[in-house]
Formats: sequence, structure tokens, C-alpha cells
Amino acid sequence: MPNVVKSPRAPLNVPVVDVFTFLFGKHLGAYSDKVATVDGLTGESLTFGQIKNNVLLLASGLSKLGVGKGDTVGLFAPNNIEYGIVLVALARLGAFRCLVFFCFVMAVGLTCDTLGRCTRDPRKPHVHR
Repeated sequence: MPNVVKSPRAPLNVPVVDVFTFLFGKHLGAYSDKVATVDGLTGESLTFGQIKNNVLLLASGLSKLGVGKGDTVGLFAPNNIEYGIVLVALARLGAFRCLVFFCFVMAVGLTCDTLGRCTRDPRKPHVHR
């Protein structure tokens, strides 16, 4: 049986809300123009308001393609400033994320065809464009 280590600090109060509401809920107005993230390589930054708008636009577009609750979407992309937008947009739709790490794929030499077979859902062929 593993040892359990307890923090000497008080337990955290974790709100029971979805990630979109947690990040962009009722208090966003105070932070809308504040920088939320910075790309360490390029210096590009996004504010909370920009991220919220991009999440809503992407979620809308994915929804129009038929992506919805319970679907699995494969994400094969380098880790950049837009990566979190995709993750939150998929979470907003209730879709599952199948993260395929770019460096791993390059290291082991997986092909796009192999990746497609790993994530294919015959009910949603358009998800795999």
C-alpha cells in the first residue's frame, strides 16, 4: 500500500464548473485585456479576451463540421500559442482529445496513414481531414 502524503496547507476549493466557465466566466471583464499567455520562442502574446474569442470561433467552426459531445478528435500539432485554444474549444464541445505529440511521431517515424487508422471513427469521417 503506497504512503499518502498530505499537504500541511488547507485543502483547495476547486470550483465544479467546466474549463471554459472557469477561465472566461463572470470575472473575465476585469482581465479581458490582460496577457494570458506568451509564446517563449516568438514573443507573441494573447490576452484572455483574445483567447475567449478564438475558442468560441473555433468551437463554432468545429460544431458546424459535426464535432460534438463524445466525439474524439486527433490533434497532431506542434506545441505553440494556439494549442491551448484548440484544447479548450474541444472541451467546450464535450469532445475528447487524442493528443499526438509531434516530436514523438517524428522520432518513431509514424505516417499520416498510421495516425489516421489509430483515430478513425467511421461515424465521423469528416473529422479526419
